[in-house]
Amino acid sequence: MRHRSARPIALVLAGALTAGAAIVGGLVGVVAPAAADVGPVNPVRVPITPTPPPLPDPPFPAHPANSGFLVFIEGDVYLNADESEGTLALGGDLSFGTTYNVEAGGVTPTPTFTAPGDTVQTSLYVGGGMDFDQSGGNILRVLNGGYAKVADTTTYLAHDTDQNGAAIDWRITEPGAAAESTPRIEGTSRQTPASVGTPVPSNLIDIPTAFATYRGLSTDLGTCPNTVVLTDDQGAPLASPFATGARGHLSLVPGQTNVLNITADDLSALGELAFDDEPSETTPLLVNVTGSAFNGRMPNSPGSSSAQAPFILYNFPTATTVTVTGGDSLEGTIYAPRADVRWQVTQNIEGNIIGATFTHGPGGPMGTTPREVHDFPFNAELSCSTPATQAELTLVKVVEGGDADAGDWELSAAGPTPITGASGEEAVTDAAVDPGDYTLSESGGPGDYIAGDWICDGAEVVDGVVSIEAGDDVTCTIVNTFDPVDPKLTLIKIVSGGTASPTDWVLSAAGPTPITGATGSTAVTSAEVLPGDYVLSESDGPDGYEARGWVCTGATVVGDTVTVDWGDDVSCSIINSADGGTGGGGDGGGGDGGGGDGGGTGGGGTGGDGTDTTSGGGTSTLPSTGVDPRGAVGVALVFALLGVTLLGANRIRRSSTTAR
Repeated sequence: MRHRSARPIALVLAGALTAGAAIVGGLVGVVAPAAADVGPVNPVRVPITPTPPPLPDPPFPAHPANSGFLVFIEGDVYLNADESEGTLALGGDLSFGTTYNVEAGGVTPTPTFTAPGDTVQTSLYVGGGMDFDQSGGNILRVLNGGYAKVADTTTYLAHDTDQNGAAIDWRITEPGAAAESTPRIEGTSRQTPASVGTPVPSNLIDIPTAFATYRGLSTDLGTCPNTVVLTDDQGAPLASPFATGARGHLSLVPGQTNVLNITADDLSALGELAFDDEPSETTPLLVNVTGSAFNGRMPNSPGSSSAQAPFILYNFPTATTVTVTGGDSLEGTIYAPRADVRWQVTQNIEGNIIGATFTHGPGGPMGTTPREVHDFPFNAELSCSTPATQAELTLVKVVEGGDADAGDWELSAAGPTPITGASGEEAVTDAAVDPGDYTLSESGGPGDYIAGDWICDGAEVVDGVVSIEAGDDVTCTIVNTFDPVDPKLTLIKIVSGGTASPTDWVLSAAGPTPITGATGSTAVTSAEVLPGDYVLSESDGPDGYEARGWVCTGATVVGDTVTVDWGDDVSCSIINSADGGTGGGGDGGGGDGGGGDGGGTGGGGTGGDGTDTTSGGGTSTLPSTGVDPRGAVGVALVFALLGVTLLGANRIRRSSTTAR
């Protein structure tokens, strides 16, 4: 039994569970509604905070997810084309099948990082190793003085001297090969072999964290509603599916993110995507390409050029392959963090490339027409508001007074998406629910508490029913106030043997609310008392009786002390037996008057027939049970008498109450 002390009322409020904000979609368990505001964010340079084990103290500062690289790939890269005017970073292995230039642009590229111990920024970062199997006699050059970092040192040999020991710009060859051998990678600055192979800390580049972030952002951007419509030359909307070679016009709304949602098949069918308004930093264009794969041509884009490329982003949120086989140059960034990106067309990419893997050029021998990646990184912030389809509902229990916990009750909302749980549990905290009416209720919990009305913030509640609409964020609270029921205490006297009446004794309970009186009196019958410990006693009464221990129902008694709590209904009885009246074992009573062989002394013994056996053998009716309670039958009769006495006491109390 939990003891509740009488104390000042205190508030006990269950704290709501707080979920860390996650940019990555598809969380397990209770999730927020699918609707969410996206951005403003530059999806390529979104800040990430690396958290390598063990977590550094202080934590690493945030840095752009792509660490400034133009081409940023999660896995392997195969270069079989011409050049990238910007920098290149990959998390897997690097291979090349043609001569290829990295950082070939004449302008200063976007800064990447300068590794510890270095004095020059890194232009080529390889998180895996080198694969020279398809390289033949070709050379991959890193121009404009940039450094290289290649993690797996077992796959190559780095050089900073030639075969004669003379200092040279850094080179990377096959393991065991000379600096002058081919295939090789060569730079245009002095870098030591140790610098090439030294691991780069994740506070400078963290490809796994970056792509986890990219995939979540790609999904979120893919939910942005369409805001612009492709029209034909007459201004009529183009109807999907588009005819092959269709010409589409696009008018942009200034000062906001313009969103064009288009299927992969329709994008490939477009012969021309004409911009009637130029994209800009404040009027960017997000093209969401839907479908699990893109395999086709890129449209010509009159009205846009490399000057507008930093403000156009092609997002492939669900594609696992993006293969461009023809068409025109792409003005803008390819954002396909789940896809193997294969650029086979003899045209250029004017922007970043974000992909799971990247093949630049055809899979087989290279043709004569160059294919280049031009250094026009994405440079705008995208944002949108997606329409809500669900709502969030939180149920909260507040406890006032007593020592109950908010978690002692189970809270429920019955409706289109039923939820049930204790206050603070995930099941009833920011739960994603469908719109509709929800009937609120609670169950369980200790007694002695009165529930108030449900109060909801964020929606209207009437008679415990809350009406929720899509997009609502609703918190419903119910307060339970401690309202204890005073305990009741009854004292009972039972007399065994002799001629005394139970009312000859005065019974008492000394404690927070002392009570005194004869058995059956209102003073000691269902008396309302305060909780606490009560010392039980009796006084007065005739001589010649021996008192036994107190016996209580409804509470625990130790010795002569009973502990009473809120709401208890306690009855305590004590048996007084006449001296010598406990003779008689087995079947008989005492002296000459009773049968059996356990005879007592002549006076005051109790016979087996329930009558007092006097010394003269005569009989007289006893005021109590007249049965020796030490026998099994006697004990049963004693407790039967206890019930009769309680009944009589209650009747006396009711009569007294009626009289008042």
